[in-house]
Amino acid sequence: EASRSKKDFKLGPWDVVRRVFSADEHKGMSINDKSSLFFQDYSFGPLFVQENYPLVVPNAAKGDAKKTLDLLARTADCMSVTDLIEKTIRSQNAWSLLPVEAMFASVIPGQLMEGHIGGQIQFPNWLGKNSRQNKMDRLLQELQIHMRLRISGSKRAVNLDYLPLLVDAIV
Repeated sequence: EASRSKKDFKLGPWDVVRRVFSADEHKGMSINDKSSLFFQDYSFGPLFVQENYPLVVPNAAKGDAKKTLDLLARTADCMSVTDLIEKTIRSQNAWSLLPVEAMFASVIPGQLMEGHIGGQIQFPNWLGKNSRQNKMDRLLQELQIHMRLRISGSKRAVNLDYLPLLVDAIV
């Protein structure tokens, strides 16, 4: 009963990323356990791994900078494959690829960079940048809607052709 309740416990993304890279945690984990870390939150988990793998001090490198760079490069390759898989899943509704994504987004990076996180776990920068980009896009859309009574330009035309002139005129 205790082991069942432990499996049903949902971890936060900070706990997940810590466990993905923790050598101590890996000692008692099967590949299914490592894969299940991805499924705690498969939308945010890969972003946390992507943001924080450079902070990990891998045991396999044994302090050698060249080995550390090699492990970082191999992990970066996994993150690139993860992005491709994620795009396929979202664009083609290929949800059966989630276990494959779990391997490339969590299990393999965790194995490569197994050790300890050498700093504070960071919140994914992409989320903030994406939010800001969406806000700017909404503002540009609103501006284009207000300007369409006087101009025939698209949102892109407003951004590239009209905004620089408007900024100069206002400033």
